Amino acid sequence: MRILLVICLVTIYSVGLVKGEGTNELMPTSATQGRIHIAKSLGYFASFDCSPDYRLCIHISSAGEIIYYGFGNAQMAWIGGPINMTDVDYRLRRPDGSTAIGQSDLPLSGQGFSSTYAQAIAGPEQLPGASATGYQALSFIADMVGDWYIEFYYPDYNNSAREFAFFDITVASGNTAIPGRIWSKAWQLSGSYIPPLPNEFYGTLYTYSNDSIVTSFYMNGIRIEAFCSFCNNRGTGSTSNPLIDRKSKTGFYKFPQYKIFLNNPDPVSYPTGSLGQFTEPPTVTTFCNGEADISIKVNKPGQVSLVLEFDPSPGIQSLDREYIFDVAPGVNILHWDGKNGIGQYSLNGTIVPVTVSYMNGITHFPVFDINDQPGGFIVELVRPAGSTPKVFWDDSGVGGTTELDGCVSASTGCHIWPNYFGDSKTINTWWYSGTTSSRIEFSVKRDYIGSIATEICQNDSIYLNGVWVSLPGIYTINTSTSLGCDSTITIILTLNPAPSVQLPPDQSLCNVTSFELDAGPGFATYLWNTGETTQKIVISHHGTYWVTVTALNGCSDTDEIVITTLSSIEPKLIKHN
Repeated sequence: MRILLVICLVTIYSVGLVKGEGTNELMPTSATQGRIHIAKSLGYFASFDCSPDYRLCIHISSAGEIIYYGFGNAQMAWIGGPINMTDVDYRLRRPDGSTAIGQSDLPLSGQGFSSTYAQAIAGPEQLPGASATGYQALSFIADMVGDWYIEFYYPDYNNSAREFAFFDITVASGNTAIPGRIWSKAWQLSGSYIPPLPNEFYGTLYTYSNDSIVTSFYMNGIRIEAFCSFCNNRGTGSTSNPLIDRKSKTGFYKFPQYKIFLNNPDPVSYPTGSLGQFTEPPTVTTFCNGEADISIKVNKPGQVSLVLEFDPSPGIQSLDREYIFDVAPGVNILHWDGKNGIGQYSLNGTIVPVTVSYMNGITHFPVFDINDQPGGFIVELVRPAGSTPKVFWDDSGVGGTTELDGCVSASTGCHIWPNYFGDSKTINTWWYSGTTSSRIEFSVKRDYIGSIATEICQNDSIYLNGVWVSLPGIYTINTSTSLGCDSTITIILTLNPAPSVQLPPDQSLCNVTSFELDAGPGFATYLWNTGETTQKIVISHHGTYWVTVTALNGCSDTDEIVITTLSSIEPKLIKHN
């Protein structure tokens, strides 16, 4: 297990409006621990000349706004408690990269130094309301609009970490503090190992998604000394397959994308986006190869979850086919290849229900090497107004649980995992801020090309393509299916020989008492009109008798015989004279 772990948060949140931004948001009470943390092993957050994704930014919207800032002791974590260090420097840079304040020692006392928790949360004493309890902040009057950034350096940067007991950065216009101006795409934070306090992090951060949706993310006592994670619209991977990229994975996966704030982002500088809508109901165009195009028309960027349901059971089952993909304003088309979730093609005429969910503010929070999360995360939609986001996760790839139907975290946390489960893993949690769903269905249609072997008996015929056919051979029938696709059927016609039965010629008999009729040997079955089923029968009355014989090939023949009785001539007595 790592001793130091870091959270580079790209989407976290903070509640409450305060003069300063920093300790007040990361440490809700003096009994909790929440600090910014600088460690090369976990990323290059706020270090000298770090890449833009790792900067600690201060947004200025008007020249003349004032940046106030101050820090507590710089410390190095140690098993017996943190050790104060005096080797940390800082500098302040303009949006164009030029230096506003050159490399300077981090204050150890006096101006720019915050010695207590109470001072840090009160903010700069130069601002009204904090003069009695705040600290004497350093300041700089901004002369350029844009994202300024502060950087830190210490000689042993490659081998050890530093964190600040307290910190505060406040942007003010005149005497008015403006919360929601401090952000980074890759915060490194810590729960700090300071006995007897537990190394739990209770901060709340705010994320500003690329479609301008603000959600808050309460860490709820996540247990770690330091941690690094990022938030984005895809998760832990970059395969372009969201079903894979959203999974938790073993190893450290870093994809910073969204801005993360310590407060609700200043709505003037970071305006509120709107939740998108379908501009038309989704439609389906089916093709005669069994495939289909599903057309989705929306009014703003977002993501769509599309589930083709082949199993009527609740939830997404193995037979179902799920797609997740980005959409742009206008018409977006998903092509379906005709297969279900296990790769089987659907039969002609199969009715397929489809649920289309259009999502905005999609946010993934992959966090690395977190020991355990006993309370779960609590996510709220800050703006625009809407319902509480559902929380999802898929830890199946690392031996954990899965929640794909969504957990609502309004009062209790979602996505809890036990001690040591997160070691050396990137555990991903995601949510989206708004969703609109539509349910449609369509019938699979296919051209039919097939062959049928058919047998008829000699002297019979079959009706094919409008013609009675009695000769053996191969016949082709071209027609249309009930769904309008082409149908080509090849009929292989075989002519089976018919059996022949011959009863004796019709008979005229005198005084019939018994007469045997024989249909002949070698037939599979016999059926006389008397009901008998033997080769031979014995009759004792005149009348018409017939027999049907059937051969092994199923063909049959019938013959009959008519038995008549001649009138008898009675003897006449001859009288002799």
